[in-house]
Amino acid sequence: MAGRVYLVTGEPGTGKTMLGMHFLEEGLQNDETVLFIHGEESRQELITSASTVGIEIEDAAFLDLGPESEQFAENQPPKLVNPSELEQTQFTEEVRASPRDHP
Repeated sequence: MAGRVYLVTGEPGTGKTMLGMHFLEEGLQNDETVLFIHGEESRQELITSASTVGIEIEDAAFLDLGPESEQFAENQPPKLVNPSELEQTQFTEEVRASPRDHP
């Protein structure tokens, strides 16, 4: 639904990333603006993984919030948040600026 944020959680290997990739691909096919917010795998690793199962997401915008990204250049530790507090996190401005500013 437009204008909403959804958080998918689960143990490693349960398909969270794959689910997100399917949503991204569907959005791209419908000429929607899509953003992949990631933190563990690089943009290229995600594109390659998706491609191996026939999902094409290379035209999506990507925002890296991993510990080695620009977000933590000043040695700030990652901040885990409750989804209800998303509007108050240090990432809100980055997410809102994307995908215009993130190739």
